[in-house]
Amino acid sequence: MIKVVKKYFLVALSLHFLTLIVPAFNINGPWYDIFYSSFILTVLLIIIKPVLNLIMLPLNILTLNLSSWILNILIFYLWTYLVPNVSINAWKFQGAELGIISLSPMDFSYFATLIIVSVLFIILIQSANWLFHK
Repeated sequence: MIKVVKKYFLVALSLHFLTLIVPAFNINGPWYDIFYSSFILTVLLIIIKPVLNLIMLPLNILTLNLSSWILNILIFYLWTYLVPNVSINAWKFQGAELGIISLSPMDFSYFATLIIVSVLFIILIQSANWLFHK
């Protein structure tokens, strides 16, 4: 039970940071809507993802875990479909200067933004799991 509560709070924290990082990703409504939407995403990650991983196991073995990333993107899309307060829009990236690295401005479509947001979410969750692991 402690692991489920820990995962729930890590998902909520990651979603909050994700709304700060990507301006095209929003959780609309009062502040407690982030807890409601993170609860739905946690349920999807705990219940639906292992079942789909088991179904897609042969494909996952053949693609060397690439289908797991695609599955995470599909779960994230399903979550945005189930929760009406979550919105992902097309993103006009303004560009960034990171020392010697320069990122030029780009326009991302809805699906490209969905992929970017879900990959960033996966990175944030994995980093938080590593950071707060006992």
